[in-house]
Parts: sequence; C-alpha cells; structure tokens
Amino acid sequence: MRAISTLIATRTWVPALLIAGSIYGSHAIADEKNFGAQTPSVNEFVEALAQPPQPQLRFRGIKRISAAEVPVAAAIPEPTTAKVTATDESSSISMQLQFEFDSHRLTQGSKESLDNLSAALMTDGLVNFRFRIAGYTDASGGDKYNQSLSERRAESVRNYLVFRHSIDENRLDIIGLGEQELLDMDNPNSEINRRVAIMNLGE
Repeated sequence: MRAISTLIATRTWVPALLIAGSIYGSHAIADEKNFGAQTPSVNEFVEALAQPPQPQLRFRGIKRISAAEVPVAAAIPEPTTAKVTATDESSSISMQLQFEFDSHRLTQGSKESLDNLSAALMTDGLVNFRFRIAGYTDASGGDKYNQSLSERRAESVRNYLVFRHSIDENRLDIIGLGEQELLDMDNPNSEINRRVAIMNLGE
C-alpha cells in the first residue's frame, strides 16, 4: 500500500512541476529580427512582433484519481494566475533609426519607420500587447554619455508614438543600454550599433 501511495504522489507532482516551469521559466528572448536601415512595412512589423502561439501541455498515462485518494503530502496549492511576459518565445526586432548628429531628435526617415510601427501596434494582432523600446549607441563616446544618449533616444521614440499617433503610453516601456550588446563587435563605432530595439512583453 505504501508503494502505491508513493507512485500516486509522484505522478501528481510531475505535471505540477512542468506547469510551474512553463510559467516561471527562462526570461531570455529569441533572436532579434534586424531590419537594419530599411523601412519595414506595417505587415513586416506585425509578423515580426506577433507572439507565437503558446504550446499546450499534454500528459499521457496519468490516472485520474479522486481527492480522497491523494495523500495529504501530495496536496498542491492553487497556482496564481500570471500574465505572459518576455520568454524564450518573445518577439523582438531592431532597426537603425536615424537621429540628428549627437542628438536624440529623429530624422524624417526615422519618422516614416515609426509611422508604420504605430500602425502595426494598433492592428488586431498587436493591439493587446505591451512593448519595450531599448535604445543603443555605438562605442564612440564615454560610457556615461552613451548611456544618457541611448535613454533619450528611446524616450524620443516613445514620445513620437504617443504624441504623434496616440499610442497608449502605458503599453510602452523604455530603457537605454548605451553601448551594451554591440551588433558589430569588430567595429564598435559602426553605425549598425546605433539602433533601437522593440520587444513584445506580452499582455
């Protein structure tokens, strides 16, 4: 009888552990889709930033048992409801938005890209999601200066989306990362490193 109780307890815990892993697992993001200096279309933004469908967990060979049959030691507290956040399956893009020299002011070409981005954010596929805007610089300036500039550039992007296109500011987080995560490590001052990344944070 003790062996049977142990087997039931083990089979009860396994799916619970798998479910917990799916909710509280890694927060790393998938590889970015890098548009470079091109101007993505509305559809390209939607396709790149849409969250992939969440896989359904299925378990085979698990016997249904009544509550009375489950030992007290195997009782599992009800999990709290968690919103989808950045995971291994999160969608992220980067693009080389142009700013005026040594400034956070957007050029006309960058505004055209953001016009398409704002339209994408209001489509049925993206309207319910929140996003993070991350600003990056190259390595030509000092660390402190680059950090400040990247923050101001990320803020400029958010302000353009909010004030020009009425995107809800509560959907947009910003962060400045300075010269961290250079795309071209061999040429730290390359213009490819001066970019803005957008990541889908979930609902």
